[in-house]
Amino acid sequence: MERREKDLFDGTMLLAFVVVLIVDVVLLVESKYRSGSVGAYFFSGVIGWLCADLLSGVVHFLADRFGSEKTPIVGATLIGPFRHHHERPQAMAEHGFLEKNGNSALVAVLLLLWVPWVPLQSHFVWWAALLCTSVSLWVAGTNQIHAWAHQPERPRLVNLLQRWGVFISPQHHELHHQSATSTSGSRAQNAYYCITSGVFDRLLNSVVANRK
Repeated sequence: MERREKDLFDGTMLLAFVVVLIVDVVLLVESKYRSGSVGAYFFSGVIGWLCADLLSGVVHFLADRFGSEKTPIVGATLIGPFRHHHERPQAMAEHGFLEKNGNSALVAVLLLLWVPWVPLQSHFVWWAALLCTSVSLWVAGTNQIHAWAHQPERPRLVNLLQRWGVFISPQHHELHHQSATSTSGSRAQNAYYCITSGVFDRLLNSVVANRK
């Protein structure tokens, strides 16, 4: 895909995400079962944060270990970018906003698309929609969070969130890239795959680290 076509695709995905997100939020707020509790929204935000980190680690592991750039559908859009990133980790700090976030927006849109088509009259369905919306927000921001871990200069708020462990820090993410140099002859990175916060890295490492 040419650069202009890719920018158009990324921009379209980001616009689609914003539109679908607004529709979903309006439906949730107007629903009969909306909750006025700040705790409910905070809880959903935490669950979304956790799910996005685990999802990012699983997807990263699969992209590193399986398939190639020629794999249908996901080869050029998912596997290729991860493999190229390992060759030049700092290059993603030079990417534009659209290039960084377009693919993440696509995944986030897919997570949200079902919400406008189901009745939110059930308390269970309302909670499911709220949690899915929270996950989609974190997923949409995951690659930007990942990029900040590679940038030498970051906004002050981002630095604070990295220090507090909300966003993955450069020091923590560097463990993933260092694991490559400790494995001679392996084309895959070995551990620390999560790129949202890294909170699930220990669990994921225990399952997949050093498996060939």
